[in-house]
Amino acid sequence: MYGAAAWLIDQAYRLLRPAIFRWTDPERMHEMVYAAIGYLGRDKWLVRVAAEQVRRLGYVGDHKLGQTVGRVCFPNPFGLPAGFDKTGELASSLHLFGFGFVEAGTFTLPSRDGNSGTRLWRAPEIRGLYNAMGLNNPGAEVGSQNLAIRVRSGLVIASIGPSPDVWSADKAIGSVISALEFLAPRVDAISLNPSCPNVHIVNFQDPVLLGELLDAIATSGVTKEKLILVKLDPDTTDDELHKIGSACMVRGAGLILGNTRRTFRGALSGPPLFGNMLEQVGYVHREFGGGLVTIACGGVETADQAYEAICHGAYLVQGLTGWIYGGPFWPREIVAGLSQLVERDKLANISEARGTYWGR
Repeated sequence: MYGAAAWLIDQAYRLLRPAIFRWTDPERMHEMVYAAIGYLGRDKWLVRVAAEQVRRLGYVGDHKLGQTVGRVCFPNPFGLPAGFDKTGELASSLHLFGFGFVEAGTFTLPSRDGNSGTRLWRAPEIRGLYNAMGLNNPGAEVGSQNLAIRVRSGLVIASIGPSPDVWSADKAIGSVISALEFLAPRVDAISLNPSCPNVHIVNFQDPVLLGELLDAIATSGVTKEKLILVKLDPDTTDDELHKIGSACMVRGAGLILGNTRRTFRGALSGPPLFGNMLEQVGYVHREFGGGLVTIACGGVETADQAYEAICHGAYLVQGLTGWIYGGPFWPREIVAGLSQLVERDKLANISEARGTYWGR
């Protein structure tokens, strides 16, 4: 029954998508979808039943897709990046679409309305999106409350950014640690966002400042040895990647490669970022011998592309823009495709594919 309903919803979306794109404002449409998914998350019984059905149908993954990364057991390697669930209200529901993990946020210590005016545009000619959202979020305390009151059906990462328009590195570090005090107890891992292209923040992509931030977090003890990931600008150079990767490596942190790309139209996401992302993932894998946890994020639309990122060296993969164009159950298709690729290559676990591109 659930599978048939999913198929009908998926087909209806594909049929209506041209009209939706033509006649709806992207941000208003996002709000409507957000509200609809949020309705599901309010019913604890419904969440539990739906989560069990997802597991039975194999939409989340199987033993060949599950792996432990940084003490966290991921049921499958495909997750949703920050930017869709900016409040933490959907963390109980988004796994039901097939994601192995969900990244909520980005949260800042104070709440933010974000930028004014139109701030989200579709680019169907490149299957991309432009945004100028400006880190709109309810603040770390409310985000923590949102995460706490909902039934958890899967793994959650909290994305945290330094308070925008704070010029002092010490104050920016303090804002991150204060936000972590609210959010770290509610989630399985933490991502730090020092590379949002739509606001002014202290440049923690500077390896020295990043080291100071990671050291301060470790000293504070607020993360209790949780996996920490640092999200980088997609145009980070190889030299910068080496220095940042070294700062992360010695402190047990990992990387998300990468964020949205700054353009004159806004921050770009989607297929134009895929090739560059592969190059960065491959460089980090070769430079650090596969020992630096890396999440590939940028333009993934198919299971073959997700698998390619893993073969280049990624531990995990994230995708969001492809969901807009691929339909509600696109994540399920990615996960099912990954399972088939693992079977094709006769692997015991998908982790065996990591970095194999460079050994061919």
